[in-house]
Amino acid sequence: MNLAEHYATKSGLSPSAVFNAAGFLETEEGWTVFRWNEALLGPQPTAEDLAVIAALPDPPHPVEVVILYRADLYRRCTDDEADAIDAALAKQPTRIRRIFESAVTFRSDDEMWSLLHDAAVGLFGDERAVELLAAST
Repeated sequence: MNLAEHYATKSGLSPSAVFNAAGFLETEEGWTVFRWNEALLGPQPTAEDLAVIAALPDPPHPVEVVILYRADLYRRCTDDEADAIDAALAKQPTRIRRIFESAVTFRSDDEMWSLLHDAAVGLFGDERAVELLAAST
C-alpha cells in the first residue's frame, strides 16, 4: 500500500488530494514528506510510521460494478426468454415488480441485483445468465 492510499483511506480524501495536501516525495531512502497539511491529514507521520505504512499490503482492487440497461437485457433475450422473465416477474410482490419495471438500469451494487441474478440463473442456467447480465457497452 502506498502512502497516498493509506492516508486516503484514513482521511476519506482521494489519493491525489492526499499527495497535494501532504507533499509526499519518494527518495532512495524511502518516502519522505516535504510539507504536511495537519488540518486535513492529522499529525505528521514519523519516519517509522512511513516505513510501516510503505510495508502494508496493497488494498484489494475494487470490484467492477456492472451496469446493465434494461433495454439491453431484453435485446439479448429470445422471445421465449423474455416471456420467461415476464412470467417470473409476475410472481413477485408488487413492490419488487414496480422496482424492476421502473428501472432504466440494473446495477450489480444494488440490493436487487442478487434477485435478478438468481432468477436468471434459475431460468436459464449459469452460462446464459452471464451472457444476459453482462455490462452494457
